[in-house]
Amino acid sequence: MKPLIRAAAFAFALAAAFPALAGSSPKTLVVREGLTAEQLDVDGKICLKEAKAAEKGKPIAPMPRAPGVAGAAASGIVAGAFKGWTGMKAFLAAHDACLDRLGYRQIELTPEQRKEYGALKTSEQRTAYIIEFSRRATEGR
Repeated sequence: MKPLIRAAAFAFALAAAFPALAGSSPKTLVVREGLTAEQLDVDGKICLKEAKAAEKGKPIAPMPRAPGVAGAAASGIVAGAFKGWTGMKAFLAAHDACLDRLGYRQIELTPEQRKEYGALKTSEQRTAYIIEFSRRATEGR
């Protein structure tokens, strides 16, 4: 998937799993024909579970260790950052694949839509917005 779709997928996963984090406005939303609130919840949980499993199972290459205490500390920091980066790549790839398999596609939000979405306070409001946005997008409006 394209980076924009990855960002949307990740925003979808976060919004589904952690509604309190969804207060910021994503640049895109993922949509699917006939989407319901229940299906959005189920699909979000499925894709998040698959993505977390992929992130945990991603092996990393051994990092060279620099000499001395400072070198060891720096090597540890670099190794941790690299592990986080490779884990996030695995997470996003698995999440993208899951959403694709389930029939989702991403749609970029206009600045007005981003403002509307950002003003929503509850997960119920955000879910209703996503459902209506999906309905309009899949109907071609």
